[in-house]
Amino acid sequence: MKRYETSWEQATLQKLGDELSGQRKSARFSQAFAAEELDTAESALSRLENGRVNATWLTVCRYARLMGYEVEFKKMDDEDKSTLEKDHAG
Repeated sequence: MKRYETSWEQATLQKLGDELSGQRKSARFSQAFAAEELDTAESALSRLENGRVNATWLTVCRYARLMGYEVEFKKMDDEDKSTLEKDHAG
């Protein structure tokens, strides 16, 4: 199996961090409050929200739950599969 390119990984981490940060701000939670609720350091939460760290799956699920969401797997549609295959052809 071919490994994903670093640029895709970084973009994915940034998108995740932006989404989590946006949800936290919409809930009007401070970063300090969220970090305390997640039993982590505020600096660790900041790195996650800024896309600078690859968080564990459990951390992402706990963060989503704190914001009132749950994480689900979604089957890719044919267009998504086609794009993925093109990205990794060769």
